[in-house]
Amino acid sequence: YEKSPWVAEQVWNKNLSDQQKTIKSLHIHMKNIVEEAKPEQKYKLLNNHPELSSNFFKKAGLTTASKKEQRSAGLDKCTPTESNELLSLNTRYRATFTFPFIIAVKGRTISDILEQLNKRLLNSPDIEFGIALNEVHNIALLRLMDVFGKPST
Repeated sequence: YEKSPWVAEQVWNKNLSDQQKTIKSLHIHMKNIVEEAKPEQKYKLLNNHPELSSNFFKKAGLTTASKKEQRSAGLDKCTPTESNELLSLNTRYRATFTFPFIIAVKGRTISDILEQLNKRLLNSPDIEFGIALNEVHNIALLRLMDVFGKPST
């Protein structure tokens, strides 16, 4: 969970048994902690995520994981038109929802991302808040899998 150590700290404080120390279980515990958090904490969690940008490599404070993910989606290879569209849509999105557009970019292209941005701008604030939190959970699971391997079924 991007720049939100409180999530992992609360899981750590649960003293999980060895049987609970699987990727799936860890992800469920982390997700539950976020879902049980106060709305202000959830907004802060969302705002800890960076905006997607074709200039991500120039941004200070961007985590290594975020750089890797944005590069994997080809954001470092945007055309000027795509870059301008992404900037414009991000600006509209933040003005509408007060947090950055969040999407698990792994396995997506810039076209996929722009399409989702356009589509999600049509959502109500409550719907989009839920979608953004779900994307944060998806990102967390993908990052856990990057670190520890794919979960067993």
